[in-house]
Amino acid sequence: MLELHGTGIRYNNINAMGLGLGESTFFSDNLKSVSLSSIATYWKSNLTRISFSNQFSHNFSEYPDNDIRISSFSFTFPTSSYNAVSFGLSPYTRADIDLQETDGYFIGSGISDFADVINLRSDYKIRGGISSAYFVFSTKINNSFSLGFKIDRLFGNQFHTKKTFISSFDSFAESEFQYSQQDSTYKIVFNEFSGYKVQMDWLIDLSKHQIAFSAASMGPMDVNHRVFINEYTSSNPYQPGNTFLHVDSGDDLLQRDPDYSTYIQDDINTNSFLDNIFNRLDDYSIGYHYYTGKFGMLLEYKKNDLFNNPSLSSINLFNYNKPSTISYNMGLYKKYLNKKNAFWDVICLRIGGYYKELLFVNSKGADTAITMGFGIDKDSNLIDFGVKFGKLNIGEFQDENYIDAILSIEVGNRWFENSRSK
Repeated sequence: MLELHGTGIRYNNINAMGLGLGESTFFSDNLKSVSLSSIATYWKSNLTRISFSNQFSHNFSEYPDNDIRISSFSFTFPTSSYNAVSFGLSPYTRADIDLQETDGYFIGSGISDFADVINLRSDYKIRGGISSAYFVFSTKINNSFSLGFKIDRLFGNQFHTKKTFISSFDSFAESEFQYSQQDSTYKIVFNEFSGYKVQMDWLIDLSKHQIAFSAASMGPMDVNHRVFINEYTSSNPYQPGNTFLHVDSGDDLLQRDPDYSTYIQDDINTNSFLDNIFNRLDDYSIGYHYYTGKFGMLLEYKKNDLFNNPSLSSINLFNYNKPSTISYNMGLYKKYLNKKNAFWDVICLRIGGYYKELLFVNSKGADTAITMGFGIDKDSNLIDFGVKFGKLNIGEFQDENYIDAILSIEVGNRWFENSRSK
């Protein structure tokens, strides 16, 4: 139930190839050695590339859930022999939750023997999160050293509703309480996010070995926070048949005035960010890759979500802070080359796994998964599929078994072909 923490589940822009290799973010098994999640490798392709990934999720908990969504889109092209730029769009955090209290709680019974006993029960609905529109610059420094720089423009909105049903104690029979609903209240919280994040990647090529480093720092994040109380479909709450406003997106609230609003600013701004860039380190990771012509092995160590923005901490869902994570990842792959004129040039088979330790304020959790996948390369046009089978354990919640899969399609063309040798 990671969706209940922070502003929802954190997404790390991993495509199908990376998922199949144990959620690798640094290394690639395709012919160009380009990975969409490794920004230092973008310069290695002299083709204009359009990439699209779609993610499928299913969990096997007591309340099973299915989800299909676009996980990333990017457009990458070379600007010179050893430079490339990319623009893309991907989710950063997301929450899509419907919760219902089963029993609620009582008030009034401890005040007086003559006081009415009231039962309160609430239903919750949460949608939305933060998205990233990013720009990447990738360059070759020399034959052994590559560099990538990324800036994420973080934006988006999220709303959560709470409908509380107020019922009186009516009677009981056969030891079961009976209630009579008397009233209900309705609260809508709507947050709009605006901020950015910067990332730097380094890649070192040493014959059959690669070593990669990455670090990202969170810039200022501001939140426009608005609260609406008892919003009805009609402006006249006493109109017959009038019901509480059904909200599907922020557009439903454009013509409404909030009962309460505030603009929550981070404790730094753009001018002071550079002075605090190391104090706001949010992610860092290191990876190692050994490869031959047809076989490769990789290991990665990552720490994510280390920094908590003061502005976001004040509007956490259910007052749960997001967890920081420590991740150990491993992947193996095998290439099969086709020298004949066929519909494929290379087929890659992948397997991997990871262990993530989730560090909450007062507890710990774990996310463990086995991954596998395959990829087909034909004239630098790629189709990749990756799947993971995982188990999520968070102490105060029920264990969750799940399957996540990603399908990625990448098309290469010579629209902006540069002069480098092929």
